[in-house]
Amino acid sequence: MNKKVPIVFILGPSGAGKTTLAKDLESGLNFIHLDIDRADGQDGIDVENLRSEWNEYLRSNQAQRLANVIHQRTAGENKRGAILSFPSGLVLTDEHIREGTEHGIVTVILYGPRQDCINSFLEREKTTSRHLGINHWERNNRESYALFGLPEFAPYRILTFENGNRIPSTSLIEDVRLRVADIGKYAAA
Repeated sequence: MNKKVPIVFILGPSGAGKTTLAKDLESGLNFIHLDIDRADGQDGIDVENLRSEWNEYLRSNQAQRLANVIHQRTAGENKRGAILSFPSGLVLTDEHIREGTEHGIVTVILYGPRQDCINSFLEREKTTSRHLGINHWERNNRESYALFGLPEFAPYRILTFENGNRIPSTSLIEDVRLRVADIGKYAAA
C-alpha cells in the first residue's frame, strides 16, 4: 500500500463546483491539480498522460499503477497531494472507489439540489465564450446526477449548496482534508 501522498478524485454534476474546489485545494493544501474535465475539449486523461493506467483502473479495477504514477508526479512537483477533477458524466462504481481507497485515492462527489447545480452551471456559462444552456446540462448530467443521488454514494457526497447559496470553499476544503485524514493512511494536512 502506497502511503506517500493523498490523491483526491472529484466527481459530480456540472455546476457543483468541481473545478473551483480543485483550484482551491491546489492553493490551500499545496496539491497538484490534474484537470481531467478540460474546457478546451481535449481528453484530460490523455493530456495528463494517464491513459494506460486509467484504462487498467476502469477495466480491471486495479488502481495501483494509476496511484503510483500520480504519486511520482506529485513528488516530482514537491506537492503534498494530488487532486483530479473529472467530467460530470463519470460515475465510478463502488468497487472502483473502494479499490482506489486501498491505494490512497479519496473519492468525493460534489452534490447539491438539482436547480442550484443548473443555476450555477448557467451562471458560469454566461461568463464563458461557450454559452451552453440547460439542454446541454440535461443531456450531460441527467443520468449521472440521478446516480450520484443513490444511497450507496452518500458516504462520498459533499453538499456544495445550502439554502440556495454555495457553501464557502474553506468548509469544503476542511471536509476534504478530514476525509483524507480519515482513511487512516495520512497525517492531517
